[in-house]
Amino acid sequence: MRRYLLILALLLIPSVAPLTYPGFIRALATFLPVYRVADPGWNPLGEGGLLAYWLASALEKVGLSGPEAVKFTWALSLMLGGTGAFFLARHYGPNVALLASALYVYSPFTLSAIYVRGELEEPLFWGLLPWLFAALSFRIGTSWATFSALAVSLLLALTHPGLAAFALALGTAYSLLHRRWLFPA
Repeated sequence: MRRYLLILALLLIPSVAPLTYPGFIRALATFLPVYRVADPGWNPLGEGGLLAYWLASALEKVGLSGPEAVKFTWALSLMLGGTGAFFLARHYGPNVALLASALYVYSPFTLSAIYVRGELEEPLFWGLLPWLFAALSFRIGTSWATFSALAVSLLLALTHPGLAAFALALGTAYSLLHRRWLFPA
């Protein structure tokens, strides 16, 4: 398992590499995420969620500059999405899990949210979404599965409330279709 996680880390390097370049990336939002992180009076509930901005603000208070905090949040969201897709698909074998994580990280909706639009909260949402389905794929009925699914759902709601409603509908359909008592083998 460690070997495959190391391969996964190597697969994620090209997606995170532009975030390590000097300067800030050129995106449609320009420096807007950096300004929003630096402005404590800005209310993100009208446009997105709070979690990504709390994380970037905490990183800024630790000592990173504003652009570095935003870039670190983007890199964390890509790594979370890749590892979440890996753990979601690990039941089909490690090679399939590596392929699923690479396809998820390099998908257009994930990369365009960062490198084209320059959003801060949506990439974190896409990074946490596979963890919801990974939590729902545990044995249903165990307390760990219920707790982890509720915790990830709360994080998704704090990240992007509009897309969290979408995730709630998909998670409900996924959990109903994978119940062994509802559809016996």
